[in-house]
Amino acid sequence: MTPFTRPEDEFAAAGLTWLLETFVTPFVEAAKGEVKKRLDEHQEQKRWEPALTRYKESLLRHYGTLRVLGKTEDVPLGDVFTDVYLLDQLTAQRRFDIRELVGNQSSRDDLHRQSSTRQNGLGLVNQGKNLYILGKPGAGKTTFLKWITVRSIGGKLTNPRLPIFVSLHEWSNSRHTELLPFIVEKLAVHHFPEAAAWLEFLLTEGRALLLFDGLDEVRQENEQRARLSLLLKDFTTKYDRSQHLITCRVAASEYVFPGFQDVEVADFTAKQVRAYAQKWFGKQETKYAAFVAELEKTDHQGLRELCNVPLLLSMLCLYFDDAMTFPGRRAELYEDALDALLRKWDSSRQIQRDSIYQSLSHKRKQQMLAHIATPAFEKGEYYFTTRRLTDDLSAYLSRLPGAPTDADIDGEAVLRAIEAQHGVLVERARNIHSFSHLSFQEYFAARYIAENEARGATGRLIRDHLTDRRWREIFLLTVSMLDNADDFMKHMRTAVDHLIAGDAEIVAMLQWADKKATLSQQSDERSSAVRLMYFALARDFNRGLARDFDLTRDLDLDLALARDLGFAFVRDFDFDLALARALDRDFALARTIARDLALTRTVTRDFALARTVALARTITLDLEVGIDYGLYYSCAIATILAEVEWHHQPRDDYRQQWPALLDFCVQAHNQPLSIVLAELTPPASADNAAWQTFADALWTLLERERGFRSSPPLSKEQANRINNYLYANELLVRCLDLAYVSDRQGILNNLLLPPRA
Repeated sequence: MTPFTRPEDEFAAAGLTWLLETFVTPFVEAAKGEVKKRLDEHQEQKRWEPALTRYKESLLRHYGTLRVLGKTEDVPLGDVFTDVYLLDQLTAQRRFDIRELVGNQSSRDDLHRQSSTRQNGLGLVNQGKNLYILGKPGAGKTTFLKWITVRSIGGKLTNPRLPIFVSLHEWSNSRHTELLPFIVEKLAVHHFPEAAAWLEFLLTEGRALLLFDGLDEVRQENEQRARLSLLLKDFTTKYDRSQHLITCRVAASEYVFPGFQDVEVADFTAKQVRAYAQKWFGKQETKYAAFVAELEKTDHQGLRELCNVPLLLSMLCLYFDDAMTFPGRRAELYEDALDALLRKWDSSRQIQRDSIYQSLSHKRKQQMLAHIATPAFEKGEYYFTTRRLTDDLSAYLSRLPGAPTDADIDGEAVLRAIEAQHGVLVERARNIHSFSHLSFQEYFAARYIAENEARGATGRLIRDHLTDRRWREIFLLTVSMLDNADDFMKHMRTAVDHLIAGDAEIVAMLQWADKKATLSQQSDERSSAVRLMYFALARDFNRGLARDFDLTRDLDLDLALARDLGFAFVRDFDFDLALARALDRDFALARTIARDLALTRTVTRDFALARTVALARTITLDLEVGIDYGLYYSCAIATILAEVEWHHQPRDDYRQQWPALLDFCVQAHNQPLSIVLAELTPPASADNAAWQTFADALWTLLERERGFRSSPPLSKEQANRINNYLYANELLVRCLDLAYVSDRQGILNNLLLPPRA
């Protein structure tokens, strides 16, 4: 879309000709009485040409720019406007019960999914329909009307009509009790002479496009909104040949306008988010690309949810524009987003809402929402019936100082006010509500837990939900809100150890990993890294060859833990995981598709990768660690090659790679091991038994020379226990990244130690 920064360039002779042909000439031909007499004269007709030009330019000055939240000056509308889509069925009019909604929710994204048909907003306007356009706060309703105004002035609508933009908020606060005199006054403001006669002609002849903005901004006190709505109905009925658009917040839409199609502004899709952000950053293409990449990170799922509303998306763009990243403490962004919805958005436009719960401070409003969010999240509930919400709101308000009893509080009116004024709660179906973003519910639950730390809330969080992935974001938000997280981290470490304290085999693996790390004589800062590496080897070694469960999830945890620890080997650890996944896959495939050469070729690549990883371990951690990695993965691949009949190529490739492992041991100055390995030669034959003997010799070498421990294969239950243990350690480190603590390095140094007796 082209920015409308210079109307005199954008709208030249063609636009003026369209205005004259569409409005002046018909008006001259059709007007009656004194006005017609004047316009019939050549001089009078010329007088209307500059009048229309001035009106056009005035509209462009007023509606061709936009004030984006956080910006200090208006920006051209075309610089940020992104196509608006409208839903043909209002979300709040769908009829579901909560069980249906829950049953249709397989992921958190489903909470925000809109099932109604999306239609291009400009396309609907071009059909000439009267539209009652509903939307959440900050959804872009006013911006859409401004865009239609500018498009109409430029002659870019299918049905050419003269746009007349009417702020219903301004009308309700004006001296005019009727709509027509108010519009005449506004036309005069835009330098339109004899506006009353001109307006009457346009309306009766169907040549006007009336854009009524912000019905929800008219206060309900003293029946003001109800009275204005009746006048608006009468007006649109009387002048039904013209086209009318009315906008209103979705939760304030209790009024019906005959002859109008009710539509709802659809949430932004991922494609619209990118389009909006690209316009927002303009020529800063590198910054735009970085914004998109950062937003796509797994940790920022909650932030992505905010992007479906233009107001909050612009807030994220503004933050990223300054910092080139999002804060690790995401609570800051949620606080800013809620502040924008609860306070700044209306105040920036001088909108004063109804005072049904105006006496509540900003903090009290947040506390009230936290009291709703926390027990519901505890039960895994994201949807609320109207009855339940109104009861909860009434109960909370009745406990405040000086409040009436809950029987005297209109909880439903409070609920409607929260939905209409702030959009933090929304109606997902008829009489079924939720938080507008799951990230808001998580934020309020975390806020409640942090503020009630002294009453044991943080202890219950750790005790009951440490390994529950659904509570991950609440852990991160909670710890970032604590003034001092020493006790939180201490209790979390104890709970992490408790996960495996009763399993002798897993504890023995940790003890072995700690012993190997101690022998490598690492610094305290590297000790946890070495323990993690050896624990990963011990876990794989103890699985044995009968790998009958999926390892992908806990392999990902290894990488996540390594990254969050900030170790120097993180990049190389990716190789470990790629190799381990390939090995896990090949063990399974070898039994079923043994002769598929395309699949078995991966073994060759894995062997080369094993050597690369071993070298990386030597460079980034320790010589001994590198040797153990090289031997272990060489042994594992040899075991695969001994399992079934193979084409000759993978075994030939293995034999060609074998000298590289010997050279590595020589470079590592481990002469005894080099001598032992030199006596082990991969079989020249294709005999499986010979390859199994070779693999067994490598296993024995690992046990006798390198101190690896043999034990029965882990059970699925033990694998899950280790998975939870690694997840909890990774979560602990992520919490530590956000926490205020007195000894951060000390906590890191003691990770993955065997539990104390």
